[in-house]
Amino acid sequence: AQTGQVLWTYTTGSAIDSSPTVVNGMVYVGSWDGKLYAFHLPT
Repeated sequence: AQTGQVLWTYTTGSAIDSSPTVVNGMVYVGSWDGKLYAFHLPT
């Protein structure tokens, strides 16, 4: 957000030490729990 306000959060099973990747309206991020998480960006 332009104001710096948190718009949403999600709890993963472990830490995230990498930067997210954004492709075609989806945000992808890997976690130390061995999972790849995918989030749809609002339009």
